[in-house]
Amino acid sequence: LKIGDNAFSNCTSLANVTFPEGLQCIGNYAFTMCTSMKTLDLPKSIQSVGKDAFFHTMWLDSQQGDWKVCNGVLLEYAGEAQLVIIPQSVRVLASGFLNNQVNVESVVFLTGIQKVAENAFLGCESLQSVTLSDTVEEIGAGTFQDCTSLRTVMAADHVKTIGYGAFDGCTALYDVSPLSNLQTLGTNAFRNCTSLRNITLSNQLAQIPEGAFEGCFALQSTQEIGIFDAMTNLTVIGSRAFANCYSMSAVTFPESLQSLASDSFSGTYISYFAFLNPETQIAMDEDMFPSYAKLLGWENSTAQTYAAKFHRTFELLASYAVTTTTNQTTTQQSVQTTSAVLTSASMTSYNTTMECNSETTTTVSTSTSTIRTSKTSTSCTMQSQTTITQESFTDPDDILQNISEYGIGDIDQNGNVDTVDAFLMLQACVWIQAGASHGEDIENYLYMDVNADGIVDSFDAFYVLQYYAMQSVGSL
Repeated sequence: LKIGDNAFSNCTSLANVTFPEGLQCIGNYAFTMCTSMKTLDLPKSIQSVGKDAFFHTMWLDSQQGDWKVCNGVLLEYAGEAQLVIIPQSVRVLASGFLNNQVNVESVVFLTGIQKVAENAFLGCESLQSVTLSDTVEEIGAGTFQDCTSLRTVMAADHVKTIGYGAFDGCTALYDVSPLSNLQTLGTNAFRNCTSLRNITLSNQLAQIPEGAFEGCFALQSTQEIGIFDAMTNLTVIGSRAFANCYSMSAVTFPESLQSLASDSFSGTYISYFAFLNPETQIAMDEDMFPSYAKLLGWENSTAQTYAAKFHRTFELLASYAVTTTTNQTTTQQSVQTTSAVLTSASMTSYNTTMECNSETTTTVSTSTSTIRTSKTSTSCTMQSQTTITQESFTDPDDILQNISEYGIGDIDQNGNVDTVDAFLMLQACVWIQAGASHGEDIENYLYMDVNADGIVDSFDAFYVLQYYAMQSVGSL
């Protein structure tokens, strides 16, 4: 049973309503402005309540205190706390229950709530962190949409369903705890989460829908750590699911994958696609994979057919189905290097002499779980004229401060960090993939590693663009 949107809104003479047991949903603004409605008794069967469903009713206006709750349904929080702990007695959240509170920075759910309501925190720009309880199994559509300060979502391992656009536009979100039980992911669920770098998806998830991670500029997938590594039951990747994910460099599709939309990875710079299923449906579209990309697959597979038709480099997976062990011992090998290290305080040149003994073990097979396993142990002694500690940055604010204070990111050295610098960075990424040896072949390479992680990639370019955008609107 359901009461629709605006069903009784502005019925100013309506004084009493008897809600039948079995009623599950009350729509947006259903009883708003029912100014004579002096009693409210919601049945235990209620599962969702829309935004402002009881706004300006006599009953709601007469409630004292910060928490306005009716039979376990939290209709409104009117407090001003920065940390909001949802009471254990609450089992249902009404959409928009925060009532546009601007002070809330952290929300903690206690045991009891099973679903975080649709649009519950929509546009809450002050919200920075969310800690879920072990009873939360569903995050509704648009729940955290446009929460532009939200950085972390913790204890999400019991979540089974994430709705349409649940985290769409959460531009500061960079840490989501493993979604180890996720079964259903909605369209555009993490779209434009531009700071999200890594995410662990469940092996129970069968489909990644349209636009799920579109515009996640920082999201990474490499040959060593692939985004699909644990997804042994993934069957479908939808349209634009990973479009414009600039930081992804390699993808290995699981053996379970049946269908891949033609524009799933449009606008990316991925150079390595491995197909473990020889029958994965691949659209015969020339623009599906970059011209420089390498495809790996089986003999007579759809990947081989595509590569032959559009003149892409193709290699057989069989050639990788070997196990090799290599032991290398190098004694008294001295290497003289002169390089520069970017730190949070300086850019310093130094000379280093290094002696190393290394042992490397590499295992490669066609199994999804072991196709890219490597183990390296290195013992080194270093003699250095100058001792320098290089710090890499993981907090976006620290990276932006590094750009602002030390001029890192100003590739063309014209005194401004702008879109031209971002373009030069992306150009350098392509050159590096083509074999350029960093600083020797690329001018001003040292100014490109804005997060000081030792790698110049599209993640650095993203932060230059973010810095430029924020500077343009006066946010820095």
